[in-house]
Amino acid sequence: MYFFIFTLKKSTILTIESKIIYFIFSLSILSSCKKEVPFIKPQIQSITESVYASGIIKSDDQYQVFANVQGIIIDIYVKEGDRVKKGTALLVVSNNNALLNSENANLAASFYDISAN
Repeated sequence: MYFFIFTLKKSTILTIESKIIYFIFSLSILSSCKKEVPFIKPQIQSITESVYASGIIKSDDQYQVFANVQGIIIDIYVKEGDRVKKGTALLVVSNNNALLNSENANLAASFYDISAN
């Protein structure tokens, strides 16, 4: 019977200790939740600071155009700021390399046809 009473007293002591620990923990959490909200009162005065910045302004409908072939620009049909529609020719590109390559290929093919006969 003495053992049973001792166990009862020990559990009672642990319950009181746990309540004290819980109280201290709760008090520390509640005290740490205080946030001071800073506020600023508006004042009318002259501006003493300036901000200088640079940037590029682009429209939402701005597109980049790329040529399908390489070459030298011979003529430009539009100027910057002009509105164009889809399919409108913008410039002329001289692509002599492709023309010369196709002529060389035709000449080589005809040469091999002649030499094969």
